[in-house]
Amino acid sequence: MAYLQNSQEFLDKFGDINFAGFDDPTLLTDAKVGFSIQKNYPNDIRYKPAKDKKGNPDNIAVIWAVYENRFELKGDRYIPLRFRIAVMSKYRTKNIDYDYDDPSCPTKDSVAISFSTPKPMDLDLIGSYFYDSEKDCFVDDAYKLVPGVKILVTLFEAHIDSVHLVKGIGLRSKAFVSGFITKLLDVLINSVKFLLEGCFGRTLDESLERMTYFDGYSKNSLKVTGTDFLEIAGYKASKRVIILFAVVVAIFCWMMLPVDEDTYLGNLIGSDFLLLVHSLILLVFLDNVFPKALFHLLNWLIRIRKFYINLRLRVSRKRKSKVVV
Repeated sequence: MAYLQNSQEFLDKFGDINFAGFDDPTLLTDAKVGFSIQKNYPNDIRYKPAKDKKGNPDNIAVIWAVYENRFELKGDRYIPLRFRIAVMSKYRTKNIDYDYDDPSCPTKDSVAISFSTPKPMDLDLIGSYFYDSEKDCFVDDAYKLVPGVKILVTLFEAHIDSVHLVKGIGLRSKAFVSGFITKLLDVLINSVKFLLEGCFGRTLDESLERMTYFDGYSKNSLKVTGTDFLEIAGYKASKRVIILFAVVVAIFCWMMLPVDEDTYLGNLIGSDFLLLVHSLILLVFLDNVFPKALFHLLNWLIRIRKFYINLRLRVSRKRKSKVVV
């Protein structure tokens, strides 16, 4: 098997990209094998890029292509390719913001017009194309030969179709539904992590043998640092749990006091022993039961996210459409 050695070799495999309207190829520095190319938007779509005083477009479509060389270590014949396309401002990549006094800056009116038109969607192409290291060519997910330039053209066409009144409906609907679910799960997962770390003083350690983003955390990952303990009534608990305990007790007193001495709460407050026992029970719940329950909830949400991502990938591989948003 002959693997690709560098970004230039990878770029050359795509053929005559200039004939398809792509230009300015740039080799990537944040990936071992990858490049980016640019293409101007056609005039007959709803999106209108900003232009400078000479009428040159400032907003362009940029495609990033990456050869996932890490799969070479596994001896895989088919090396996955990853693509992304997005709108980019040539001027803003070199400057902090627009300076309308600069002759090379797009005009203020054209920027306003551009912002008022629908912007093409950023798209990612994953798990759909591969480099066949035995036949030295690109193949699709059915392992059929496909010219490299055709991949770029397909992605660009899907990108501009996203602003089409009819063609863009399905793509944007899919993006809304799938993007909403993924982002909702991410928010829920991050919220649980915040509660564990911020309120219950727990840390979540990563593992070299485990990809926690997909597989969740092992039982040994949930820890309290050795310097984060306080002792109260003979029980050691996290400092943040002690603070949470004090807040809960203060809220309880504010809501329930004063109480009738003949009630259970009255007897509880009047007995130092009962008050101590109930306080310790509450402390144990806050320091053990609640964090472990949140930890299980965290792993459950991670498993749901993994199932949903895998489901999307399986569905995308069955469809002839190669765009994953």
